[in-house]
Amino acid sequence: MSDLQEIEKLRARVAELEGEPSAIARYMQQLGLTKSQARLFALLRTGRAYSRRTCLRALTADAVEKVLDVQISKMRKKIRPFGYRIENIWGFGYQLSYPHEVDA
Repeated sequence: MSDLQEIEKLRARVAELEGEPSAIARYMQQLGLTKSQARLFALLRTGRAYSRRTCLRALTADAVEKVLDVQISKMRKKIRPFGYRIENIWGFGYQLSYPHEVDA
C-alpha cells in the first residue's frame, strides 16, 4: 500500500470515528458509569491486566488508593448486570472479564 493510500485510509477512519459518540460517553450512557469510571472501564476493556497505579491514573491524576477501591466496588455493581466482572490480580491490579452469563 502506498503512503497516499495509507493516508486516505486513516483519514476515512478518523472521519468515521468522529461521527461516533466517544467510547467514554457510550459507557456512561449504556452502563450508567460516571466519567472517571468510564475512563477506567475503557482502560480495562482492552483485555490486559493493569496495575493499581495505572488504574489510579485512569481515574484522576490526584486519586488515592482508597478512591480506587471505592470506584472499583461501585463499578462492579453497575456492570455486573451486563455480564462484566472486574477481577483482582493479587499483588498487581485488575483485569476485566468479558461478558458471562448473568447470575439471576
